[in-house]
Amino acid sequence: MPVSKSAKRALRKSERGRERNLYHITKMKEAIRLFRKKIEESRADQGKKNELESELRKVISIISHTASKGVIHRNEARRRISRLTKLFNKATQDVGTQQ
Repeated sequence: MPVSKSAKRALRKSERGRERNLYHITKMKEAIRLFRKKIEESRADQGKKNELESELRKVISIISHTASKGVIHRNEARRRISRLTKLFNKATQDVGTQQ
């Protein structure tokens, strides 16, 4: 436990930052999880490309925002976006060939 006044203040500050970071990380992971779930559901249901595309844009926005806040590294954000885009392209390509 901190002893000095400034150490106590620093502890409070780091706790607030930790809570903010946790909020952004949780929001991002939840959005990614829901997007992946919608992709899986769309494989059975054709004709949802526009809906998936708008969902992808939202997820990309959340990931970029998390990176801009410094919660995750910008390269991690780019990697996550790239993988989700690749998954989206594969899923929509599969839907197009099944018709």
